[in-house]
Amino acid sequence: MSADDTTQDKFTAVANPIEYGYVIAVRRDPHPAGHVPVSFPRLAVAEWSPEAASELLHADYGYTTASGSNWQPLGEGRYGIRLRRAAGGDAG
Repeated sequence: MSADDTTQDKFTAVANPIEYGYVIAVRRDPHPAGHVPVSFPRLAVAEWSPEAASELLHADYGYTTASGSNWQPLGEGRYGIRLRRAAGGDAG
């Protein structure tokens, strides 16, 4: 099994709207219901921007988008994506 196949390198992010911007809850995959996220990045934008969210997660938190994954609407203004740990990144 390669390092790319370990569950420690797989994450899910869900962006939740707040008063101004979004809070992004990042959890390891797989995770049991109610599992505490490993980080809570805050994206301060007036409108949802998948590019800004991905850049924040990569530059400040060391995550990259998983192969074939894109931000998907989850309803109620929420968005989700699958992530991987960037090479050399410290993702909790």
